[in-house]
Amino acid sequence: MFRVSLISLLLLCSFSSYAENYDDYLDDLEDIEISNQATHSKSKASYLDKHFSGKVGTSFVVSDSSNRSSTAVVLRYEEELSNLKIVTEGAAVNSNLNIKQQLRSDQSGAELERTYSYSVSKVELQEGYATYNVADRLAVTYGQQKIVWGQFEPFSPVDFTLPIYFSRNYVAFNKVSNRVPMRSLNAAFNITPHIVLEGYYFTHLAYDDVVRDNIETGRNTYSKLESNGGGGHQFATAYKSIEEPVGSDKHQHAVRLMFYPSWATFGFTYFRGWDTNFPQDFDMITGFDDNGDDIYDAYYAEPNPALLRQETIGFEFAKKIGSKYTFMLEYSRMRAVNDLDYNSNDLESYSSLSGDKKTYYDKLLNDNQNKLYVEGHRHFGAMGLLYEGYKWDIQFATIFLGETYEDDGAAIQDLEEAAYPDDDDEFGGIFPALNITRYFDKEKKNMWGIVGGIVGPGGGVATYFKGQVRESVDWLVSLESVEYFADDIVETYNDLGLYENKNDRSNGIRFALSYSF
Repeated sequence: MFRVSLISLLLLCSFSSYAENYDDYLDDLEDIEISNQATHSKSKASYLDKHFSGKVGTSFVVSDSSNRSSTAVVLRYEEELSNLKIVTEGAAVNSNLNIKQQLRSDQSGAELERTYSYSVSKVELQEGYATYNVADRLAVTYGQQKIVWGQFEPFSPVDFTLPIYFSRNYVAFNKVSNRVPMRSLNAAFNITPHIVLEGYYFTHLAYDDVVRDNIETGRNTYSKLESNGGGGHQFATAYKSIEEPVGSDKHQHAVRLMFYPSWATFGFTYFRGWDTNFPQDFDMITGFDDNGDDIYDAYYAEPNPALLRQETIGFEFAKKIGSKYTFMLEYSRMRAVNDLDYNSNDLESYSSLSGDKKTYYDKLLNDNQNKLYVEGHRHFGAMGLLYEGYKWDIQFATIFLGETYEDDGAAIQDLEEAAYPDDDDEFGGIFPALNITRYFDKEKKNMWGIVGGIVGPGGGVATYFKGQVRESVDWLVSLESVEYFADDIVETYNDLGLYENKNDRSNGIRFALSYSF
């Protein structure tokens, strides 16, 4: 089930500044200077050095269950005038996924193999915005932006509601590099020199490429129940696409109030919009009238994949302790939908059920409005301590996950567990995460590390060597054991609600190379 895989990924997420180590070889590309040809004049060369940057990079992974590759050529332009800043960043992107999944049916035990291939080649505007300083205390920004919130890297409970790149295979594990650009009108008002009020108005929905592909293609679902002429019924399958919000319904907004006193940084966030990272199932139990007499002869699950209307509140805090330690804390609460287990054969033969299963389905039909899901809130928390030394960085965090449910949600899930005791969809707990890095030079360009956390576009563990040659070539080799977000999305959209990947983890080796020009 998708949410189980998501849980396992989040448990591995460390709060680390991995973006400063293993993850920054293909970072946000903002700190690269362009080397100009000797024939240019000094003034022209100086202008290019100041305003243009770029990088060419490639990364590929070979594993026991998939092959993945990404290549990008990125150019960036920045211009700052007296009251105006203009940023434009464009990229030519090519990403390829080839996934093989071994699936098992929870209901029948049947097994099958599925392959999924996806590739995207396009030129895209990753950033294109202008910031105008209206007054000393007010700045307004509009355009395509990569917006990040929160104190932790690369996973932040406060930031998790914003769209993330799952299909890109770059070794760039900071939030800004993994952020899907969003079109936004936002303003920052300095109430005092140490208090900032920020407002955001998002005019369009943004998705990762694989999420977008599955939304437009549709989800493989049971579409209806048909009589097979032998006294029983059979299901027909079809792809059902997600109906996206249109017009003003798709608009989103957020407010952040941040405090920057001399002793710490802390703030509050409120977001209302849509969850475009993980479209949900809102499946319903529907009656089937075999004889046209308005009497339900059987029941089946009617699929209804859709975007979840999201509402998130968050808190973040960071405090420097001495010169080498930083303490950080974050918490967020967001809306959540938890799918309920069911068996199609049990639904079809509902009238003859007894015991725990009869009690469970009676509860769904009579008190849960036929819904095969319960609604509630998901709670994310993270608390960590970072040590930054001369040769070592040691980072430790504790991740908290939990859920609360509305109305009879908790009671319904207890009945679900009694009816289907093999249910492994529990959510919650407290889990540690650790990241260790050993540097070989004082510039911290060459290093070895081992990490449990975000490892590329997924969660897992990795050990790696990373280095730099002549300040322009970065390389990386790593051994990884990863559960990829993209694999879970593919599984969710194609498993009919009945199949589960036998092994979500991919074990492989990554090679990556980039050149700054």
